[in-house]
Amino acid sequence: MPKGKYIRKAKKMSKEERKIYFDNYYKNNKEKIKIQSNEWKDKNPIRRREILKKNQIKAHKENPLIFNARLLALRHIKIPIGYLCEICNKNLAVHRHHDDYNKPLEVSLICKKCHIDIHNAERNDFKLKKILFEE
Repeated sequence: MPKGKYIRKAKKMSKEERKIYFDNYYKNNKEKIKIQSNEWKDKNPIRRREILKKNQIKAHKENPLIFNARLLALRHIKIPIGYLCEICNKNLAVHRHHDDYNKPLEVSLICKKCHIDIHNAERNDFKLKKILFEE
């Protein structure tokens, strides 16, 4: 997280300018931020656990359908040992992905990389739709 002079400078900016400024800050200091974040996680395991638990409770309250679908899939769908990702067929499947949370037991068994790619594509598609429909 930026400190000192960065915060003072950002206070004088508009909301749009501030977003651009901090996006650039994070891009230019990615490794430094990653190191600081990992150091904080190592020094504060109890606080980190509290934050994760709080976020999990908040997510459950905001999205009970998603939370319950994940819980059902976790309890009832086991990933066989040595099972390969259904998308890339290269890496071991370690995640369960729901295409539709209304069907909690219909999941794809996929690797971490493919799961991240799917959600990044969904986020980018959402951002693109938001931009197109706002104008």
